[in-house]
Amino acid sequence: MRLRHAAVRQLGYSLISTAVLALIIVLCRELKRRRRLKDRRRLLVVLDFDETITKRHVGMTPSEELTEPEIRTNIRDRKFLVEFLVLAKEMGHFCAVASFSDEKASTLGVAGSSLIKSYLQAIFKPLDFSDYISPNLIESWNPEYRSLNQSNPSAPVLMGKAAHISNIIKKI
Repeated sequence: MRLRHAAVRQLGYSLISTAVLALIIVLCRELKRRRRLKDRRRLLVVLDFDETITKRHVGMTPSEELTEPEIRTNIRDRKFLVEFLVLAKEMGHFCAVASFSDEKASTLGVAGSSLIKSYLQAIFKPLDFSDYISPNLIESWNPEYRSLNQSNPSAPVLMGKAAHISNIIKKI
């Protein structure tokens, strides 16, 4: 699909998925509206990790595959991510990452926040990703492996990423 939205064209893109395009347009409109109204309220932008930041689902990555060239081939759109996150941070908004990747489930490779941080560092290199996404705002755990039910810790918990986002909100 050819892009016709000026803000996206300005970033140098000619092709992009419909879902990502829709998200970009909504965010750009909201940012313009807030700028016009001089709205100083801060937004929380939470990105999913697998298949949003990455092209394909990563899951657990064997340590030997966690090289910068391998990571860079699996990043969906590095230029967009960097420019979008830098702009959002400059405007005072919070940026976070939520994922079901869980270090507790990892026995053979790198997973969870360690994996996400490796990807973020490769995306932002030579910059430090923590200037744009606080490591504290990376929620990476799978409810399947961690019970949130204190009265019955062995009870399985099935939910979306609402608990991840709730935890992020508590941290900001």
